[in-house]
Amino acid sequence: VVPSSATRPEVVDRTVGFWRDIGREPVVLKKECTGFVANRLAFALFREAIHLVNEGVASVQDIDTVVQASMGPRWAVAGPFKSYHAGGGQGGLKAFFGNIGGTVQECWDDAGKVNVGGGWEEKVFKQTQEAYGVVDVGERDRATKKVLEAISKDKPAHEAFDADNALDIG
Repeated sequence: VVPSSATRPEVVDRTVGFWRDIGREPVVLKKECTGFVANRLAFALFREAIHLVNEGVASVQDIDTVVQASMGPRWAVAGPFKSYHAGGGQGGLKAFFGNIGGTVQECWDDAGKVNVGGGWEEKVFKQTQEAYGVVDVGERDRATKKVLEAISKDKPAHEAFDADNALDIG
């Protein structure tokens, strides 16, 4: 939910309530930005994935396997901040960076700098088409809903995912 400075608090509250009533977990943003927050985060990951494929580090399928089998399930339970905070043990996120901050910085320094139209497209598009053809988005959405239902079983009732009332996953 992205209220403007002119949005009345009761409108924000009503909007948040609407999304909660249909099984979603709305977040009220502090300010506007280009793009939906989830898409911005996904696009950052996607940019690095494209970079790794383009550099020959891994294939499209290899990248998808890593996300599906490693970070995807972990991030479905705890987002990046909570995950890395836990990774730091008792010292939390500060200890995490104290332990491997140098490696994190090296990865950030070496992060992909791909641009749309930058020449990577043919390689990535070809590998993706060969690996997946036409994706059955209905099956993807059903599987995603099952995952969300499974992880919501450990959440309090007011936070549980309601697949019957959820909107389609796009």
